[in-house]
Amino acid sequence: AGNSTIDDGGLIQSTGSGVALSSGGSTTISGAVDSSAGDVIIDSVGMLDVTGTGNVMTDAGLLRLTTKSGDVQIDGTVSSNTGTVEVNSGANLLVTGTGVITSAGPLSLISAGDTTIDVGGIVQSTANDVALNSGGSTSVSGSVSSTGGGVTVSSADMLHVTGTGTVMTDAGLLQLATTSGDVLIDGQVSSNSGPIEIGSGANLQVTGTGSVTSAGTITAVATGNLNLVVGGLIDSSGASVSLSSGNDASIEGTVSSQGGDVTIDAAGMLQVAGTGNVTTDAGLLRLSTTNGDVQIDGTVSSSTGPVEVDSGAHLKITGTGSVTSAGPVSLMSVSDTTLDAGSLVQSTGNAVFINSGGSTSISGDVGSLGGNVVISAIGALNVTSTGNVTTDASLLRLSTTSGDVQIDGTVSSNTGPIEVDSGANLQVSGTGSVATAGTIAVGAVGNVTLDVSGVIQSTGDAVTLNSGGDTSISGAVSSQGGDVVIDAVGMLHVIGTGIVMTDAGLLRLSTTSGDIQIDGTVNSNIGPIELDSGA
Repeated sequence: AGNSTIDDGGLIQSTGSGVALSSGGSTTISGAVDSSAGDVIIDSVGMLDVTGTGNVMTDAGLLRLTTKSGDVQIDGTVSSNTGTVEVNSGANLLVTGTGVITSAGPLSLISAGDTTIDVGGIVQSTANDVALNSGGSTSVSGSVSSTGGGVTVSSADMLHVTGTGTVMTDAGLLQLATTSGDVLIDGQVSSNSGPIEIGSGANLQVTGTGSVTSAGTITAVATGNLNLVVGGLIDSSGASVSLSSGNDASIEGTVSSQGGDVTIDAAGMLQVAGTGNVTTDAGLLRLSTTNGDVQIDGTVSSSTGPVEVDSGAHLKITGTGSVTSAGPVSLMSVSDTTLDAGSLVQSTGNAVFINSGGSTSISGDVGSLGGNVVISAIGALNVTSTGNVTTDASLLRLSTTSGDVQIDGTVSSNTGPIEVDSGANLQVSGTGSVATAGTIAVGAVGNVTLDVSGVIQSTGDAVTLNSGGDTSISGAVSSQGGDVVIDAVGMLHVIGTGIVMTDAGLLRLSTTSGDIQIDGTVNSNIGPIELDSGA
């Protein structure tokens, strides 16, 4: 019923059977407990301490250390050549900087309280699984690893891999999980080729010194917030990366894959900060929120794969933000979409789609060098004076369901067709231009207005303007290679500064029920001119 002590130099050894020690109090092992052919079982009601000079060993049998209500502290060596090692603490479990727990067999560390692996502490299986399970918090400042199996570290409360901590596998599953606590990674979590799964019952944070890396898949899920701090890294060199947050997600570091998809989902807001990089080589790159905003201040890019950004609220790309790929690029938002001056949305080889359930404001650059550019909004669509929307040879289309289209910037294609369709009014201001060598078709349910110095021009094909209300032209509408046709349900007015011209095609102005008034210039070099007024 009392304490048990094996002093330094003391030896309890069995060469043909097992060793069993039981203490009703505390147990201290500073000597050696060894079995070369059987199990080693040490049970203690109180604390069990394997001191710095202590060695508890088996060759192939079970090695089990257990306390009923006391702590387990390992300052020495606990090892088995091929057998199972189990350490069960009824309170806290500590592996200090001089402590080592090793085997080629499976390792299991269980504590009712906290589990701590200090700097220099080692928990390792060279051929099998390693499992740490804590009823309290877990702190890993040493090394937890397996070269032949999986590693599972689970904790009821917080799980912290500190700056000196490493959790590693060679090819097996690496799993970190908490029931209700945060997961905080300041150190290295890695697998050579196996999958990594991280599940937090609260928040998940990878700090600037932290990294999660593998050639296998990486999956991280947080019930609360997910935060990757500046300098932090989550990277798979050969498979997919999936991050999911039950609240907000903030990416200030790097999330990348060289061989698979990258998906980041958040129930709340998702922000890629100015220092943030989210990249794929060829797989799908997808950012999405359920009901929060998406804000991109950093880099979102894929070398050749598709990029999808889907916001459950607003979508904003600030002046330092970019979304690029050689594959298709798609931006969607339930509410407004805003691209600030300096922002970039581009595909170098495929289509670009922007779809907004609210209004869309483009003050940055949107373009494709090898596909269509299609921008649609339920509400207003504004290409501001700093905005540029461009294609090389494919379709460029701007449309609204019920809002105005305002063009103060540049809408252009080298040779592709341009379509602008407004569900309300359409205005091209004095700084605005719509230009291509292909066809241009501009239409509005309401009025169409081209301000002084505004330009709608095709250098090689037809231009068509169609208004469900009035049309007012104070700028220039022209074609050097096709017809110019302007139709209005209401009045059509070419104001004194207005110019409507064709080089050789038909030039036609018509109204359904309104007047035609020409105070400016209507001219065709060699083609016919038709004026047809419905009033």
